Amino acid sequence: MLKFALYKTTSFAIILFFACSSLAFASVSVDRVFPAAGSGSHQGFTFRYDDDQYTDIATTLTVINDGFSLLNGCVTSYRAADNSIALLNDNNTTWSTSVQLGTPTTLQNSQCSIDVGESSMAGADTQLLVNLIFSFSSGFAGDKKIYAIAIDKSGALSGWQQVGTWTVPAVEFLV
Repeated sequence: MLKFALYKTTSFAIILFFACSSLAFASVSVDRVFPAAGSGSHQGFTFRYDDDQYTDIATTLTVINDGFSLLNGCVTSYRAADNSIALLNDNNTTWSTSVQLGTPTTLQNSQCSIDVGESSMAGADTQLLVNLIFSFSSGFAGDKKIYAIAIDKSGALSGWQQVGTWTVPAVEFLV
């Protein structure tokens, strides 16, 4: 039952990741994000994950928000099986349609948008790199924390880790 819940793409499954801190963790890990710090309203982030083989990684999730919260944040789910990305809505109730990376489209909620066409993945040996191109809305201004988790095909979790910080600027008006 638990393994099935881990692969469901619902907010329940993500909440389960937050709540289950006693699960056994395997060799799957979140290595880092690049850049790990900075500021701007438009930025590409490269998330690096490791496992015994990069093809063992099934799903990765990222959260960019004021703190460790899914509500009104920029929350993504990358699914390796079809190389697709989805974005969680503002209320943490529904995922957007999953779209294959490289498809010329944009996923958007009130906090951010993802340029799916310019986003990509690469993998070799033990490392999976997921490059996501974000634009942040002015209403999302302020200091943000970046979290990530990886889940491998066996259901093993890396555990949520804060991998970076980002400052989204407020809109400046020229007078």
